[in-house]
Amino acid sequence: MIPVKRQVVAVAQVYYAGGVFHTTALVQGQTGAWISVLPEVVSSTGDAQALAEALDSVRPHSQRWRRNRPELDMIPWDGDAGRVWQGASHLWSVRWYSDGSVLLAPQTRFHSDEPDLARGEGWQRVAGAERTFGPPVSSSTIAEQIVAGAEGAAGASQKP
Repeated sequence: MIPVKRQVVAVAQVYYAGGVFHTTALVQGQTGAWISVLPEVVSSTGDAQALAEALDSVRPHSQRWRRNRPELDMIPWDGDAGRVWQGASHLWSVRWYSDGSVLLAPQTRFHSDEPDLARGEGWQRVAGAERTFGPPVSSSTIAEQIVAGAEGAAGASQKP
């Protein structure tokens, strides 16, 4: 029997900036690049239930690229005029797969001399920090992990 390769069915990003979470869906363009799109859902840092609802809210807006896909009413998200992207201290990528599993991938900023990167900055996955959940897995489980990560990061930054 040939194993079935799992496919990404939806992707969301959760930015932590200014003490709140900013959650958006991603849509895959024809080139394969993923683009953040509206809606953006903002939730407070300590509220895992609100973050779970945000994930559930944006997930249906995420799509992989398909040939002959009709133009959709998808509006690219501009990071609140770049303020979220500039002020974010943490980013999590959430990938839902066709087999019902979910990958949670924390990311960190990196600096580069690459001319294609805005201000010479970008995001990269934190090696060894990715976690796969399920199937099945609830949005609450994912949200609790993100909230714990944000709280841990905030506590670490407050140490003398």
